[in-house]
Amino acid sequence: MKAFRGAGLDDAPWMKAFKGAGIAGVDGSPWATVLKAGYGIDASAISRTLMPQLPSVSTIPKSFGRKIQLSDETLLFYEETDQFMQDWETDALWLLFLRVGVGAVRPLAQLSRPDVEAAVLLALEMICSDQTYVPALRAAVAKAPHLTSTQRKHLDHMLEHAQEGEYVHASAPLYPGLEGAYREAAYAEAVAERPKGSNRPPGLVTVVKRMPLPAELKTFIKLAIFSGTGHTIRHGSAEGVERRQVLLGIAALAAWLEKFASDAPALEVLGSRLTETLPRAAEELQPALALLSPE
Repeated sequence: MKAFRGAGLDDAPWMKAFKGAGIAGVDGSPWATVLKAGYGIDASAISRTLMPQLPSVSTIPKSFGRKIQLSDETLLFYEETDQFMQDWETDALWLLFLRVGVGAVRPLAQLSRPDVEAAVLLALEMICSDQTYVPALRAAVAKAPHLTSTQRKHLDHMLEHAQEGEYVHASAPLYPGLEGAYREAAYAEAVAERPKGSNRPPGLVTVVKRMPLPAELKTFIKLAIFSGTGHTIRHGSAEGVERRQVLLGIAALAAWLEKFASDAPALEVLGSRLTETLPRAAEELQPALALLSPE
């Protein structure tokens, strides 16, 4: 299994989630409120969520001199989650799965790709409507670097509507605000030159490729936000895709804030919240999926 190969456990996605769940430096900030909003982020709870039950310390001496045998259930756990990770590591949603505990993705392992995306969107919707995460994002946007006053207004207006589930209204300011944020950061980082006069700027995907961003974020921006259904909103022909683009756009904004606003661990917090919320979202979808599946 991939988790035990090469660089070892430290590089496994669930270990990153384990290490990132306790986020230092956020006490007293809006992010501390988000983490404490009914999501007990303590080491013992995290370990129970992320890892299957392994032999206790008291059993280890009895196994001294021979390998500890993992139960069939534990092996199946790792096989299913490892296969899930392999299936999704080239997908746009990998940006989110990288930050989600392994226990949270296991309920998704048996779902089709459209159903996995449906569960992710439902989980994001739960998070964005709970009166804690979006206010923290709005507070971070208000003081984030690089943004112009117009871009701040677009992003704040988008977040305000998204929290209320008003996705058509939220979709209109999403792209001017989000594209503007990434462009302004690129100009500030000197990886792109601000166009002069009537000169046409390069496409955003081209700009993002030049930026010092993680590969999974570049893939997310390209495939999930600024192509496919994203084009329909940008060019005024959207019909029924606004919810998807707004919810994924909020994840892209969280990634931007985490990269360029040093006191806003927005994406790590989103991963912690998804770890809690994804299993509930998958469970809520099960009755609807059962009705749609052939007998």
